[in-house]
Amino acid sequence: MKAIIPIIESMSPAELENIKRGLMQFSTKRPKKSDPEGSASLKLVDAVQNYGHTYSNDDYCQLIYGQKHDPKFRALKFWLKRRLLELRITDVCLSHNRDLPQRYREKIRVKKYLAQIYLYFHETHGTYIHQFLFEQIIKIGTEYELYEELGEAYSIMCFSIKHRDPTELLGIQEKLKYYRKCQAAMDRVYEIYNLRQALEFKHRNFSPLQETTLLQEALDELKTMSEGIHSIGFNYFYSCLVYDFYMAQKEIHKAEDIAKDLLNQLKTNILVYNKGRIGKTYGYLCTCALHLRDYKQVLQYVHKLKEYLNPGTNNMKFALLHELQAQIHLGQYDAAETTLTILRSEPIYNEDKRDSGQYDYFQAVIHFLKENYSECFSILQSIRDITDDKAGWNIGVRQLCFMCLVEMDLYQQASATVEQMRKYIDRTKAKVEFRERDRVIYSLFAALNRADFDFNHTKSTMPKLVGRLSDDDGDISWQSVSQELVPVHTWFLKHQEATLRKRKLKKNADRMT
Repeated sequence: MKAIIPIIESMSPAELENIKRGLMQFSTKRPKKSDPEGSASLKLVDAVQNYGHTYSNDDYCQLIYGQKHDPKFRALKFWLKRRLLELRITDVCLSHNRDLPQRYREKIRVKKYLAQIYLYFHETHGTYIHQFLFEQIIKIGTEYELYEELGEAYSIMCFSIKHRDPTELLGIQEKLKYYRKCQAAMDRVYEIYNLRQALEFKHRNFSPLQETTLLQEALDELKTMSEGIHSIGFNYFYSCLVYDFYMAQKEIHKAEDIAKDLLNQLKTNILVYNKGRIGKTYGYLCTCALHLRDYKQVLQYVHKLKEYLNPGTNNMKFALLHELQAQIHLGQYDAAETTLTILRSEPIYNEDKRDSGQYDYFQAVIHFLKENYSECFSILQSIRDITDDKAGWNIGVRQLCFMCLVEMDLYQQASATVEQMRKYIDRTKAKVEFRERDRVIYSLFAALNRADFDFNHTKSTMPKLVGRLSDDDGDISWQSVSQELVPVHTWFLKHQEATLRKRKLKKNADRMT
């Protein structure tokens, strides 16, 4: 039942009706009675619709045969699985599968034509049937870029058609060579694209140089492979990698242009149209908008994205994380907490060990920005190292912890946190490349500690350090897409101004006395 239940549950009502008709029409186990209730296979399909996974294997056997164990039930399941799979790819059922992309529908049709070729190799009039089948395969395959199927068709043509003219055979061989080249390029771009996704998930600590180098090598290889071919499908995946390359280069405006072009391709071309891809491309635009600090635009893209992506998917998870960060930056803390609740509640959003710690960190940030420092510090203390991304979220926890202690006037503990941060950086710097900005932040905190937490100490390196952190055009400017959700320079300057105001008030009070 492990296979039968998902097959049936994935069907639309219209598909199921056609499946049931098919089971009655060509079932070798069709009952003698004409009424559907006499069919064990139909009974089982109806039972699955009603009970799904709530029934066990024994329960279904009991329902069909009146006992929990019957050898006929195993045979029935095997037969039904085959029939369901066969019926689902009939043209009648495919026409009712609205979620299946048109290209996949045509690919299935061409696959069936290819299978039928082998039935007529030794038939008297097989040549005429082959000619019809080849015409259909070439027509559909060319329109929908079905390179693998076109290659197979031309390969069969080389030995199945009687070639009286050698030039005809040479022409077929040239076509075969071309489509195999197209398929090789498609295979390679798929491989690189999927490898890219896997590496991005597992190794979140690539330096920009490493990432750029890997992508540049891949793009150069693909550009060479694609010379002389024209493929909309290839161009789509190639453009996705170009987007990643520009993001790694921090050329956000160029990446945004690529994402907009991708969105246009997906919405206007049936060869690459796919709801999930459209949703993911809105995710690309979300990322660009977040980098460009256009937080309202992020929320607009997320709103559009939700029309195309299903809840409980990894792409939706990343979209919600973007939405959460934009809400935090916009000061929409109640909305951010609602988004955080959604992230915590869905199992697939919590599969990775890094997730719960990262969500706790976001909650701590919200408490900090709402000036609930005690709650913030309590959460930060409970967070273990979030991931192997030691130069990102984990250093962010330590930075926020220091700022929280300063806000609560717990200077002795804040001083200890600075020392712990130094040891942490020394301990992990051999494994991970820390951002230069994080090193400068540590230097600023250490200088503040040496100045006995006087933000306006006259003999200190703090003005120079905070100047570097504040420079939007500098090499260590604040990045909105980072663990630093509370910009350290903004926090420091706020305290600096508050300290100056206190001193002025004190001076004025002294003059009055």
